[in-house]
Amino acid sequence: MSHASRFARSRLAHALLVAGVVVLGIALRLNNITTESVYWDEFSSLIHLKPPAGYEASPNFAYWDMAVIREQSH
Repeated sequence: MSHASRFARSRLAHALLVAGVVVLGIALRLNNITTESVYWDEFSSLIHLKPPAGYEASPNFAYWDMAVIREQSH
């Protein structure tokens, strides 16, 4: 086996490994992406203000709202 052939196989193996890691990362990120996803800036706004009707209508609202104490906005 020539050096060029071994180098090509090595590059292909590395490319497949990187592609596999990327695909695995995307799959893990997209798994259950629609369930209970409130970012920190949204959450911090919601705990200090009355949440919009869209959040209150969410099926997950009661779950994270259990321990939230809201203050009136000025």
